Amino acid sequence: MRSIPNLELVRKFLLAKGWTIKNHDQTYQYFSPPSELKLANTAFQYALPIQDHHLDYHEYIYRTVASIADLYEFNKWHLFQLLSQSLEQIKEDVALKQAMLAA
Repeated sequence: MRSIPNLELVRKFLLAKGWTIKNHDQTYQYFSPPSELKLANTAFQYALPIQDHHLDYHEYIYRTVASIADLYEFNKWHLFQLLSQSLEQIKEDVALKQAMLAA
């Protein structure tokens, strides 16, 4: 069974990459890309669901994360793994790696 990307981490990832929330409705938040990406389609946006319990959420979030990985030329499986963790797990992993480097 595959892990499900954490919706809040996907949001934080996009915001950290310079994406901005341009609009929202009852179902989605719409993220516009940073100008540095220079996308051919200037109207391109990611629509992230507000909540993760909709019927088709799992498939939708997988396709969204795969698209983000393609856009940034990241390994999609690594991005799935990263965004499927909790924020606490990521912080622990970073702290462990920093301690290993300091040793």
